[in-house]
Amino acid sequence: MRQVLFLEPEVKHYRVPFLLELEKKLRGENIQFKVAYGQAVSHERAKQDQALVAPPLGVQIRNVWLLGGRALWQRAWREVMQSDLVIVDQGNKNLINYPLLLLSQLGLKKVAFFGHGWNRRKTSSRASEWVKRLTLNWVNGWFAYTEGTRDYLIRHGVPGANIFVVNNSIDTAAIRRELDSISAEEVRSVRASLGISDADPVALYCGGLFPEKRIDVLLEVARVARGLIPGFHLIIVGTGQDLDQMKELARDNHAVKFVGPKFGREKSVFFKASDVFVHPGSIGLAVLDAFAAGLPVLTSDFNVHSPEIEYLVAGKNGMQVPCDAEAFANELVRWYSNPALLEQLRAGARASAEQYGVEAMADRFRRGILQLLDRR
Repeated sequence: MRQVLFLEPEVKHYRVPFLLELEKKLRGENIQFKVAYGQAVSHERAKQDQALVAPPLGVQIRNVWLLGGRALWQRAWREVMQSDLVIVDQGNKNLINYPLLLLSQLGLKKVAFFGHGWNRRKTSSRASEWVKRLTLNWVNGWFAYTEGTRDYLIRHGVPGANIFVVNNSIDTAAIRRELDSISAEEVRSVRASLGISDADPVALYCGGLFPEKRIDVLLEVARVARGLIPGFHLIIVGTGQDLDQMKELARDNHAVKFVGPKFGREKSVFFKASDVFVHPGSIGLAVLDAFAAGLPVLTSDFNVHSPEIEYLVAGKNGMQVPCDAEAFANELVRWYSNPALLEQLRAGARASAEQYGVEAMADRFRRGILQLLDRR
């Protein structure tokens, strides 16, 4: 039986359904699939979004974080040597990638990258990006997050036959089922608990409270929108290093309703209690959470978003505007003053969610894995 290893620094909650689905699909091909992962670095644990993967699929290994979390060595060599194909994150911080790249170049181990292709958030050094570009072709294959990743790889010389676009996703079907199970009475109850009436306009932010999320702009959006849209409220779901700053800035902002970190059904209730999704800072898979709930996404038009921003189509399922509170508030006014437009955007969001999901993503992975394993 052939073996495939998926090597991750840690496993996030949202990734587990995909891994289970891929394991099921590969089992049907008589391929053993394992996920080796360790514990997140301390500042990542603050997000409270790490998960455990039960054996035999999940294999917990020791992560050795170095240089204050800027480098990682994973003790996974036994699992690597037992595998016919190793799939790894592209990140330069993953030190185990370098011996794996050498083995791939020598033809001793099949290795594939799973990733963005480059750092879209411009937080890495020129040297780091140079290393990424240098090693793009040092692997046997690429599981590219999106079509945009594929275009970038081709521009930098990666053969199209080595690229498998997987459309990075979450379990949108499970989210929809969970939302469908939430009654109107539950929605009224959660709104009432926050002092929100049935008719009040409600925007939602759900994500980390970190500098790149521009929580300062988010809170100013709530303040300005409250003055333009009667009864406007902003629900904030999440936590992170900017929590104290957020609480301080929101102290006298009566539009803001902060509920802390929520997961599963508890989180979904707030999505169902909202009309739109507002996210001024960098955004990624959160667009699919919003679309699954039928919430159009309003975000900034800068170029630091994750690849999943490609799923947002202006005028269909959301809009990108300048990262400015006035611009956000004015766009919200445009949506709320035109109920037909808002319903059109909500319908577009729901339709977009249908295009993505972990089953489709796992099937794209399965096809790519089979091609890589069958190559001589």
